[in-house]
Amino acid sequence: MRILLIVILLSFMTGCLSSFTVTGSSGGTVIIYCHYSTEDRSREKYVCLGQNRLRCKDPIITGVKNTWQHSGRFSLYDNTGGNYFKVIIRQLTRQDEGTYWCGVNKPTAPDSYTKVELDVKKDDCCEKSVTETAFLGGEATIRCNYPEDHEDDIKYFCKEDSESDCENKISDIYHEKPRRYSLSKRRRKRFSTVTISDLTEDDTGTYWCGVETSRTEQRYITLITQVKLLVINWRDVKPINVTEQVGETARLTCKYPADHKKNEKFFCKGDLPLTCEDKVAATKPNIIIRNKRFSLRDNSEKTNFTVHIKMMRPEDSGTYWCGSDRRWRPADYTRCILSVGEWINSLHQWWLVGGDIGGQAHCNGCNGWKGINTWKPWKPWKPWKPWKPWKPWKPCI
Repeated sequence: MRILLIVILLSFMTGCLSSFTVTGSSGGTVIIYCHYSTEDRSREKYVCLGQNRLRCKDPIITGVKNTWQHSGRFSLYDNTGGNYFKVIIRQLTRQDEGTYWCGVNKPTAPDSYTKVELDVKKDDCCEKSVTETAFLGGEATIRCNYPEDHEDDIKYFCKEDSESDCENKISDIYHEKPRRYSLSKRRRKRFSTVTISDLTEDDTGTYWCGVETSRTEQRYITLITQVKLLVINWRDVKPINVTEQVGETARLTCKYPADHKKNEKFFCKGDLPLTCEDKVAATKPNIIIRNKRFSLRDNSEKTNFTVHIKMMRPEDSGTYWCGSDRRWRPADYTRCILSVGEWINSLHQWWLVGGDIGGQAHCNGCNGWKGINTWKPWKPWKPWKPWKPWKPWKPCI
């Protein structure tokens, strides 16, 4: 007991506030929190690397408060309101391993500091970077894997901002669920799922899946997988054009993912999928569901469904959507612009609502809409020019 007390007293005399180990992921990022006392708010803060604190190299030293300071892959932010400063190290490699010192520079007294041992691991469990695409107003679902040794740590999901920080969006210690974010854990399979609903264009950006380790005076965040999310406006999606004739029956085939076999299938009309009007929908496979002139049959073996529209009318022209999930993710829908036309004169000219000229086509679901037998309008012959007599022959001289 007496020896322990002497060690603690020596630690305070030399300025050591705490000492702990930080585990990072190769290719990822660590965010380390270094605490200090209230009387040290006005002093310079630094982080350096080396076995000996008095001879370590300074990646960053600054006296600037409440503003990010950068040096290569290192960043430091002195939060005077919280009596701590954050240190960020990005794009971790095994060469970054070693002893770091988070310190407060005191010219007339021993520096107060935190000793941090950084260990960088390469985990096959987790991808370094993934890209996700989702649609405006819809939903993005992101899977976050984590190593076995982080199973008991807090699951963390954040978004990079313009100031190089990563703003926490949700973690599993939130007492109140954020409005558009949700997180569910699969402990046995070592992954969590983050869902972002009601997507806006501002949700486009770079996110991170990570874990947080938090103990008394020992807090750090390990960012493992970078997630690049792109939110696309529905109006920017390239339309697929289909033409049909008045009075005929249109046949449209829509593909869907194999894991949606038990999902509801639907076909609706409207400029935007979130507000489109259902024309026909089915919840059971291999049964024809009819709604007036519209019918739908789900072929679960081929993972597609077929829609028929009988007795086509000019007012049937417009934008249609067929899908298998109301959350509207990229693989779950087909967009189609349907134009309905009719014969208008004896020259067999084909008139389409919207002023185009064309023929029949079929919709092939998520693989695209393929036009066949595109008919070109008859062009009248140019006026006949009278025959001109040959010029008199001239002999060669």
